[in-house]
Amino acid sequence: MQDSLFIQEELNKNKSYKVLARKYRPKSFNELIGQDILVRTLTNAIKMNRFPHAILLTGIRGTGKTTTARIITKIMNCQSIDLQNESLSPCERCDSCVSIASSQHTDILEMDAASHTSVNDVRVIIENAYYAPVSSRFRAYIIDEVHMLSTSAFNALLKTLEEPPQHLIFIFATTEIQKIPLTILSRCQRFDLRRVSTEVLKSHYLNILKQENISIENEAIDLIVKAADGSVRDGLSILDQAIALSHGTIKGELIRDMLCINNKVQIIELFMYLIAGDVEELLNLVANLYNSGGDPVMIANQLLELVYEISKFKTLGDANYITGFSQSQLEKIQLLQISFLARSWQMLLKGLEEVKTSIMPLQALEMVLIRLCYLNASITPEEILSKLENSKLDDDKPSESKPAPVQDTGPSPKVNDVDNLLTILYEKNELDLYYMLHNEVAIVEFEEGMMKINPLNYSPHGLVNMLKKKLKETTKIEWHIELVKDKALTVGLQNKQQQKEKKKLLPAMIW
Repeated sequence: MQDSLFIQEELNKNKSYKVLARKYRPKSFNELIGQDILVRTLTNAIKMNRFPHAILLTGIRGTGKTTTARIITKIMNCQSIDLQNESLSPCERCDSCVSIASSQHTDILEMDAASHTSVNDVRVIIENAYYAPVSSRFRAYIIDEVHMLSTSAFNALLKTLEEPPQHLIFIFATTEIQKIPLTILSRCQRFDLRRVSTEVLKSHYLNILKQENISIENEAIDLIVKAADGSVRDGLSILDQAIALSHGTIKGELIRDMLCINNKVQIIELFMYLIAGDVEELLNLVANLYNSGGDPVMIANQLLELVYEISKFKTLGDANYITGFSQSQLEKIQLLQISFLARSWQMLLKGLEEVKTSIMPLQALEMVLIRLCYLNASITPEEILSKLENSKLDDDKPSESKPAPVQDTGPSPKVNDVDNLLTILYEKNELDLYYMLHNEVAIVEFEEGMMKINPLNYSPHGLVNMLKKKLKETTKIEWHIELVKDKALTVGLQNKQQQKEKKKLLPAMIW
C-alpha cells in the first residue's frame, strides 16, 4: 500500500515537471536573447503607436519566433502595461496576461498551418476577423509555419491582410521564407531572427544551470553550445538530456558519448595518419571509432572542421584557431601547403555526401580516407609546372655527351646582286627563303644590305621581319628591307615574270 502511494506521489511530481525549454521560455522582451534589433524595433513601434497590422517572423528553429509572437500579444493586451517603461514588460498578473500564457485567451487564436492548410481553415479566420475583441484591446491571429498553407489559402488571406480592421493583428512565423508568395510578403513587415551567438548561448545555459543547482564542466558546455548551432531550444533539449544522464556534474566525456562526438585528440590522430599516408593505422583507428559508437557522418564532419581550423591557422597565423595538437603534431602541420588543405577540403566535402547517401556508410568513409591518403603522395599542378620549366631549361643547355656546335666565324659571303643572293641561299639549303624571293615577291630595288620588295600574290604576316632574320643568319650582315605595295607595279612585274617563263619554255617546246 505504501509502495503504491509512493509511486503515485512520484507520478504526480512528474506530471508537474516542465522541460527546460518551456520552463525558461522568455516572458518579456528583456528575457529574449540574441535578437536586439527585433526587440528595439518592436518596442519603439509600440511606444510610437506605429505597430504594423501584419508582421512576419522568420529564422531557424528555436530562435524565438512563436515566443516573440506571444510576447507581442501580451504587451498589446496587458491591462496594466506602462508605455513609458523602457522595457515594455507585461505585468504577468492581469487576466489577459494569465490567459495568454495558458493559451486560453478568447481573442488570441494560435493556429498551426502545418495541420490547417486548406482554404476552409483560413475562411474561419476571415469570418471571425471583423468581430470586435471580447475582453481585450486587440484580436490577434498567430499562424505558425505559415509557409505550409496552400496556394488557395494564401489567396484567400490577401484582401483581409491588406485592409484588416483596426482591432486585428496578424503574426506569421516560418522557417522557410522562400515558400511564401510575394503577395503575402509585400503586405507584412518582415523580421529575421538571427542565430544566437555562442557566447550568448553559453551565458544563458550557465545561468539556467545555476538556477537548477547543477554543475557542468567547461568542455561539456562548449560541446552543447556547438551542437545547438545557434538554436536556443536545441541546446536546452540537449541540456535536459544531459542532466537526466549525469545524476551530478555534467562531464565532457558524457556529452561526447551522448551526442556520438569523437574525442578531438582521436580526430587529430586520424588526420596525422592521413597526411602521413599510413593507411593501415588509419583504418584501424576508424574501426575503433566506429565500434565505440562513432557515426561515419560525424567523423567526416569533424575532419572537415579540423581542416578548416588548420587552414585558418595557416592563413592567419593565429594559434588560437587550433587546439589539442602536440608540439610534434604542430611541427608537421606547419609543413602543410594551403593547396593540399584546399584539395583535402574539397574531397572531404564530396566524400561527406557519399557517406550520407551510401547504404554502407563505414565503407564509404574508408574509401574517402584512402583517397585522401594517396592525395599527399600525388603530384600537384605546381610540381608539374616546375618539372616542365626544369625540363625546358635542361633542353636549352648543351648536352654533356654532345659538344655544343661551333658557330661559323668565317668571312661573310659577298652579295653583289639578286642572282648572287639566290645562289647563296640555295647553297646554304635555305630553300623556303629561296622559293619566296624567287616566286612570291618581286625585287624592285637591290643592293648589298638593302632591298625593296613587292608581293606578287599575298603578303604573309611578319614577312619583312622574317626576311631580315633569315638573311642576317645566312649572309652575316644587317639588312634593311622595305615593303612596296604598288598594284600597277605588281601587275607589270608579274607580266615580266610570265614573259621570262615563256622564253624558258619556248626552246623546250620547239625541240
